[in-house]
Amino acid sequence: MEESILKTIQKLIGDNPDSSAFEMDLIVHINTILNILHQLGVPSESKFVITGPDEVWGDYLDDELYLDMVKTYVYTKCRMIFDPPTGTLKDALDQIIKELEWRINVEVDNGK
Repeated sequence: MEESILKTIQKLIGDNPDSSAFEMDLIVHINTILNILHQLGVPSESKFVITGPDEVWGDYLDDELYLDMVKTYVYTKCRMIFDPPTGTLKDALDQIIKELEWRINVEVDNGK
């Protein structure tokens, strides 16, 4: 069984995946981040959006190694938008985002 994009991000940010309290907020943020990934050149057939818990990672991207990097990017960006930290943690997440964007660009340039 494939993982729901929404449920994965809910779990990673510390929200209860069985709760719907923040679903709409997270859906908006996830779709924004998926659009950023599209602009970075992540190869999906078209602009991909989620509408709820039914869309799974395999619907978005089928390259497992590349997908793990994308999952981390979506989580990290979503965390910065949804529940922005301060201080050292914010700086660390900013660095992770920059590095992942660079690595995603390398993968895109290599034809992934």
